[in-house]
Amino acid sequence: MIITKKIKYIVLIILLNVLFLHTKAQFIPYKNLDIASQQFSIDNLGNVFALHKGVISKHDENSKLLNVYQDKGRLIDFIDANNPLRIIAYSSVFATVYFFDSQLAMQSAVKLREAIGGNPLLVCNSSTASFWVYDQATTVLTSYNDQLQPQSQSQPINLTVPDFSAIKKMYETEKWLVLLTDNNKFLIFDVAGNYFKSIQAHAPLDFGINSEAIISLENAAIKLYGIKNNEASSLSTVIPAECYGLKFSNKKLFLANPMQINILKLAE
Repeated sequence: MIITKKIKYIVLIILLNVLFLHTKAQFIPYKNLDIASQQFSIDNLGNVFALHKGVISKHDENSKLLNVYQDKGRLIDFIDANNPLRIIAYSSVFATVYFFDSQLAMQSAVKLREAIGGNPLLVCNSSTASFWVYDQATTVLTSYNDQLQPQSQSQPINLTVPDFSAIKKMYETEKWLVLLTDNNKFLIFDVAGNYFKSIQAHAPLDFGINSEAIISLENAAIKLYGIKNNEASSLSTVIPAECYGLKFSNKKLFLANPMQINILKLAE
């Protein structure tokens, strides 16, 4: 049993090195899902959560519709399924975060300006707490538990990061919290809120992350940026027309345009 686990660990490390550190890594077409979306997320089981015209829909990898939530006021503009047991959605206009179970049944909603004050701009799931909030007024990142008690907090980013500019996207993995700025920089923090480094990119539209790298959708190309090794490379693959979004899960790339989500898998 110990030998088997060791072999699986070695194979995993080799795959990660091939994917994120080797420029010849290739993804090949796998499936095309006819799912319309304006923003989307993927859980670690490969389920697709699509936000489109006030509807959040959950689909499996074969495009089968599993669950639906109707946002009648069309207030929600962000969804994050990084934690499959606690899906979060956000209305940036009203600074309200919504919590769903895995079947898209809403469990609760919190008006952040009333609950914690400040000027909350972005939220995302947290692997160590309940969710992260980026406060635009203080430029501070804070993770909160289910009782809205702060668990981790960064220093003010405008005082920490050189050439600071506005933040427009934020995602977390179990190891890194990554922010994308208006001046095309990835700001990398650990999950305790400590600033690690910045990476300059080239007009990213969206990005995915894992423990080794940032996978960035940049116009008609996909770039890989090593988080620790400072290496950068381009991924050889065909980008769907009008592609606006990218996610990475279980050795698969999910690329979204307004009417379809294309899945590419790592060629082994």
